[in-house]
Amino acid sequence: MKHKIEQMKWMYGAFTGACVTYFLALLSSSQPVSSSVPLFLSTLFFAALLPIFAGFTLTHAYLIDQQIPAKKAEAALSSESTNL
Repeated sequence: MKHKIEQMKWMYGAFTGACVTYFLALLSSSQPVSSSVPLFLSTLFFAALLPIFAGFTLTHAYLIDQQIPAKKAEAALSSESTNL
């Protein structure tokens, strides 16, 4: 179980990095966001997902640092409040 949490921490960290990279690329672009509907929708979705992925990354890092027992971590990750 600990290996699974470790993998998820890196996966969500990569997703967070992809969101940040998108915004850095957007800032260096000369095209305004309002000129393209797909670009606007992409910006909207990346903006919504950035705090979600960052929160998941911090949660998994916390679970690893605190050395939460595997059964307790699995129960927390599969509870109704974490299922979308």
